[in-house]
This record gives sequence, C-alpha cells and structure tokens, in this order.
Amino acid sequence: IYSPKEHTVIDVRRPDEWVEGHLPDAKLFTLANFISDFPHLKASLNPDSQTIFTHCKAGGRSLVAISILLKLGYKNVTSIDGGSMALEKLGMDFSSK
Repeated sequence: IYSPKEHTVIDVRRPDEWVEGHLPDAKLFTLANFISDFPHLKASLNPDSQTIFTHCKAGGRSLVAISILLKLGYKNVTSIDGGSMALEKLGMDFSSK
C-alpha cells in the first residue's frame, strides 16, 4: 500500500508526458535533468525512512535513474516495473493534472 510518508515516487518522464497525467504526490524530475536537478530532489528525500520509487512510461529511463541513485549511495530504491503503462493497467490514478 502506497503511503507518501513511507514512499517517494519520482517520475522521470518528460514534462509533456507529465501533463497528460501523473500519480498523486509524485515528484517530476526528468531523466534529462536528473543530475543537474538532484540538489532540489535531494532536499525532498528522506532515504532513512522512505522507499524511493522511480517510474517512466515503460521502465527504461526509470532504471537509469535508479542506477544514478545507487551510485549516489541511496539503498532503498526501486524502479516500477513496466512504468506508467503498467500502473495504468493496474488501475492506478493518473488523472492528476
């Protein structure tokens, strides 16, 4: 069960994909700007008490973001397998705009 207190969802899709719909409480940090925007992202993360999930549309960009987070020392991170396409098939709410 998803809880914003226990989980952070990082959406690494492009802004045009984000405006089409995104998960409530997700944070947009595009993969293209992930490293340059990381100081802003880091300020919103609590890796000691939260699991960090990343997702994109199908899963590829999300895996790259996970590899960056792991190299930066984050341990409790995971990519959402299949990305937003899989989450939508599971009935997750992507209506936030």
